[in-house]
Amino acid sequence: MKILLLAAVVLTASIADAQEYISVKKFFVRKGIQHYLKKSGFTNSTMKETDSTLLISLNEAGMANLSFTYLFDGKNKCVEEKLIADNCDSCFNKLNGEVLANKKWGWQKLSENLYVSQYSKRLLLRINKAGSTGERTIYYTNWNRKEYDALLSTKN
Repeated sequence: MKILLLAAVVLTASIADAQEYISVKKFFVRKGIQHYLKKSGFTNSTMKETDSTLLISLNEAGMANLSFTYLFDGKNKCVEEKLIADNCDSCFNKLNGEVLANKKWGWQKLSENLYVSQYSKRLLLRINKAGSTGERTIYYTNWNRKEYDALLSTKN
């Protein structure tokens, strides 16, 4: 099981750098993911695209099922990323830990499942767990300084 966890984390590290794709144009997100999937040798991954979304599913043998959904605004910039991990609590926890540990974003915990980045990044991160499925969503926000400070004042 430890080998499967390591494989899941190593193979998804580039895709899982969630906040790195926020505010990036769809073309560059798609190209970056395609390059990574090809380079990493994924044989059972799919990418589906609509006008406003990219959905990447990783269903490699012996690995947790992971999906990444990127939502784009009218200017084709990524404003939301959602990770869904099925049947691998340790994978989900490790991927979330890596995102939260990234000092570049200055994540601050607001509540049990809610985090906010430093003001200049304007990101909100929500983590939900239901049974064997974990979901992490990162949103780009348009907060002004007053709204951001009010949000921070609610910290536990």
